[in-house]
Amino acid sequence: MSSHYQCPTGSQEASFRYATGDEVRTAFREHREELAWLAVFLTANTELAGVCLVDACAVAAIPSDVCPQWLESWTRCCTIRSAVEMQQSRISLLASVYERTPSHHRDQPLAPLMLDVLYDKPERFGRCLDVLCRAAVILIGIEHYSPTESAQILGISGAAVEAAYCAALQFFEILQCEMLGDFGIGVQLN
Repeated sequence: MSSHYQCPTGSQEASFRYATGDEVRTAFREHREELAWLAVFLTANTELAGVCLVDACAVAAIPSDVCPQWLESWTRCCTIRSAVEMQQSRISLLASVYERTPSHHRDQPLAPLMLDVLYDKPERFGRCLDVLCRAAVILIGIEHYSPTESAQILGISGAAVEAAYCAALQFFEILQCEMLGDFGIGVQLN
């Protein structure tokens, strides 16, 4: 995953520099709320999310060839990686189930209304989805990784990732219909 964040090599390298550990820690502080949201949704647990963020910051601050221009993305990447590693055994178990599930909405993006709902209550809605669905939503629906890239990050098959993303989209469709019904939209009045 780190190849997306590396500085160019060769003749262009002279005009670039690598980020320092202090710059990485500053990036974590500057994006604290966003990274906390990401960790809370992925773990569906505020306490575990805190551990995830500490781990992600420590990993991100290890000297690497990450450019300062990529620090915001790098902090997100490390947070995702930490949350995934903490829950890898459950992700792998769920993958075997999702591999046998057909997927229908592969290329469908998340509805803006659902993004707003997720951003507003990450732990609540995170608990409504299993960890593989949550990871697929983050990777495909929010971070815009392909199913193949997402599968590599999660260490499972692309079919499992696609099926989990489709299951999450179905959940969001039902939730959206219920929310609209609560407001009287789409409900026939007699």
